Amino acid sequence: MALPPCTTEAAFERLDRADLVLVEAASRIAARHGIDGEVQPFPLGSLPVLAVGERHVLKLFPPIWLKERAHESAALRFLAGRLPVVVPEVAAEGELDGWEYVLMTRLPGRPLDEVWDDVDGAQARDLAAQVGQLLAALRGLDATAAPSCLDWSSFLTGQLAAFSERQQELGLADGWAACLLEALRDLDLPARAPRAFLHTEVMPAHLSVVEQEGRLRLAGLLDLEPAMVGDPDYELASCSPFFFRRRPELFEELAAGHGGLEPGWRDRALAYTCLHRYANVPRYLEWMPVKGEASFSSLRRCWFGA
Repeated sequence: MALPPCTTEAAFERLDRADLVLVEAASRIAARHGIDGEVQPFPLGSLPVLAVGERHVLKLFPPIWLKERAHESAALRFLAGRLPVVVPEVAAEGELDGWEYVLMTRLPGRPLDEVWDDVDGAQARDLAAQVGQLLAALRGLDATAAPSCLDWSSFLTGQLAAFSERQQELGLADGWAACLLEALRDLDLPARAPRAFLHTEVMPAHLSVVEQEGRLRLAGLLDLEPAMVGDPDYELASCSPFFFRRRPELFEELAAGHGGLEPGWRDRALAYTCLHRYANVPRYLEWMPVKGEASFSSLRRCWFGA
């Protein structure tokens, strides 16, 4: 049973992540590389990911997304051994039925999103500081040698041009769209010079943790498919809606763990939250509603704490 062509995004979206054809393909690939163990699909993710035994994970890339396979492999190799957490090690790469794949090692520990909602107090502050340390380590890498899936300035200019139409299609009210667009233009983000390697989605779903002497420690970082090179403050965009939602005070711990953030970081973090590749501002407003007038400053206070 061969993998389906999936030459269009619509055809790929119709494919069930638990489809037996994917499980069978993963078993064939595992046998090709001498890996034993039960194959179990993960239910979520933009691309099919399957556990192979206890130590390996297989990520499959359909024909319409083959460039992402090479990019993820390059990003994983670039980060190997350079962070305070581990990233998956590339065990093998290849092609099957027109699809490409990366077979990689499994991260230690358990996914942070399984426990994050129950973490509070000193433990939450400690983890927020660890996230800051991780972001500082990413910022400190030599970005000139880093792989990137796009040109930063062109990407940001395009995101800004499409902001109002895209977010209004998602349901953003006209008043919010107008005031946010004006503020975003005033920041002139494409002119900023800093460049760093960006994971782009540092959040609980992409982190693993281990428990050591009663303390949760960040252990691993995964999903490097959308990694790019750009403004390091872009890395803060996923933290508010997906990490510190309803707990904006934790940004102070993140900043302390980072060793400090540049002045104006909250403005840029909010801007990049709006301009992120996968931004859905009306959904974020449902998760983190703002009292009072629609303004950039009120949104910054609610989402980033000041």
